[in-house]
Amino acid sequence: MHLDRAAFLRRLLVLPAATLPSARLLAANAAAPPVLSDGEQFYQSDDKSWDVVLPKGWTVAPGDPRRNFPEHVFSVSAKKGKSAFDVTVDLKGSAGKYGANLDTLGKTPEAQAAAILAQSVPGASLVSVERKVGSGYGDGYGEQRRAKYLEIAYKTAAGQPRLMRANVVSSRLYKLDAVDGGDAPELRSIIDSFTAWPTNLICQGQSNSGSVPVAGSCY
Repeated sequence: MHLDRAAFLRRLLVLPAATLPSARLLAANAAAPPVLSDGEQFYQSDDKSWDVVLPKGWTVAPGDPRRNFPEHVFSVSAKKGKSAFDVTVDLKGSAGKYGANLDTLGKTPEAQAAAILAQSVPGASLVSVERKVGSGYGDGYGEQRRAKYLEIAYKTAAGQPRLMRANVVSSRLYKLDAVDGGDAPELRSIIDSFTAWPTNLICQGQSNSGSVPVAGSCY
């Protein structure tokens, strides 16, 4: 049955409430800032596609987070003592585009982690990988779409141990790469707070070109 726009809207108005997305479900899919403790800072990218919570004593290094485009859509770093982390967002690696989500990189977490390391960390060797359910969502609504991240322990070509939290959302690789210097126990909370979000096509089109999106186009 074909309905014109007016007829469709009339039918929508009389649909039972149970058939419509609940406000709670829609709100759950929104990137609402977390509740912060004393001294914490909420850092969010200009296109609202990722964010991280910095504990007291941590600050993002100065500089334009888009300064390394097109190698990275975003590149941000922070350091405290001997511990540090870098966040990068990439559209493609050494083998080309990453695909729509983690599942496009392989059937198992091990295969996905190996693909990420091969394309973004030359010479790295995989130590272990764990797939974790975290905050944020993939494309869609509901608990079944809750984002799944890879937590990848690996060694660099020089033998330095590192821990990465990574996800592929809307054809972008989001990763937080951490170095634990043994002097920052709060590094664990930083890794856990790193969240990637899907963005709308208008917002992502501007962002992927290296530009800060026009105000109001990202939500």
